[in-house]
Amino acid sequence: MRWQQINHRFNRIARPVGIILAILVITLLLWGMISFGGGQRTVWQWFELLLVPAAVLTAGWWFARVYRQSQFQIAQQSRAAEATIEKEKQRQRTLEKYLDRMTELLLERGLGRPSEDDSHIVVTGLARMLTLNAFRELDEERNQLILKFLRESKLLGQESVVTLDGADLSGVEFSGVDLIRANLEKANLTHITLEGADLTEANLQMANFESAALDHITLKGANLYRANFHGASLRRANLNIGLMGGVNLSAADLGDATLERADLEGADLQKAQLHNASLLGIKLSGANLEQAVLDEANLEGAILRGAQMAQAVLTHVLLRGADLTGANLKIAILSGANLTRANLERAILIRADLQRAKLYGANLKKANLEEANLAEANIRGVNLDRTNLRGANLTGVRNWKKEQLLEANLSPSTIMPNGALFKEWIKQYEPQTPADGLQTLA
Repeated sequence: MRWQQINHRFNRIARPVGIILAILVITLLLWGMISFGGGQRTVWQWFELLLVPAAVLTAGWWFARVYRQSQFQIAQQSRAAEATIEKEKQRQRTLEKYLDRMTELLLERGLGRPSEDDSHIVVTGLARMLTLNAFRELDEERNQLILKFLRESKLLGQESVVTLDGADLSGVEFSGVDLIRANLEKANLTHITLEGADLTEANLQMANFESAALDHITLKGANLYRANFHGASLRRANLNIGLMGGVNLSAADLGDATLERADLEGADLQKAQLHNASLLGIKLSGANLEQAVLDEANLEGAILRGAQMAQAVLTHVLLRGADLTGANLKIAILSGANLTRANLERAILIRADLQRAKLYGANLKKANLEEANLAEANIRGVNLDRTNLRGANLTGVRNWKKEQLLEANLSPSTIMPNGALFKEWIKQYEPQTPADGLQTLA
């Protein structure tokens, strides 16, 4: 309709302008012909004769085109504004209709009150259906009003009348809402927006949060058993002390998140982003952290027994006192990491990068560090009993002792602290070293 009006307005202006331009062009042509007089004309004279009329026509065409485009853009903006206003009106009508129907169910149909027959089941089911439909149609602000209404009416809470378990809430906007102790078991929450929401002690078993926006969310004490957070954004989220057995956090962004003392044993965190996350005392035994990014994260006292951490990025991570017994850290990047008093017995660190790592008092008994890079690492008090250092780079390691290094399995290609190969380095100790004191491989 708006575009038709613009066309009509354009035609009203274009017709008289076109007539004026046509008269002007004809006048210029006649004037030119009279000025040149009769006789044979050269190409240049014809060019001069037609130049001004052509310029006038071109200017007229350009003006018409620009005017038409500007009016079309105005029409588009107007249509978008009208659509936004109409959408807001529709949302408000939906909210008012929902509140009217729910009030009717509360006052006239006994919603939330027990009945002698099964009528309350029908009423409760109707209330659930109305609520879920409203959530999908409304925006963030109005959804918060619905949740406030349900809580004040005692329909949602620890003993919910209107249940959300198994609900399809994909794509719904719920930022900043209060869903403390809510039951969202098996709910479909893909692409949902719950930024800043509070789901403390909520039941989220087997809920699907794939690709959801959950920054700043509070999940403290929540039950996340087998929940799916693949690709979700959980930056600065609080997941302290939650039950998370079998949870899927692969490719999730947990930058600056807090998961202190959380139980994530066996969890999938492959390719997860945990930059600067607080993971103090976290339980990650058997978890999959392959290619995960944990740079500058705090994992002090963490339990990572048997964790799969191949190719993980752990630069400047704090792993003081952590238990990494049997963990797989093949090709992991641990440069600048703090592994003071960490237990890495039987850990796999093949080709791992441990440059400038702090290993004070760490236990590397029977660990496999073949071809690992320990350049400039501090190995004071490190237990290297039967540690595999074949082909490893020990250039510039600090606070080492001869007896300590000779407890490890070294090979001719191992680069020693002074930069020399082991086969050359050992020569200076051969007269003082008993033949049976070496555990080396020729």
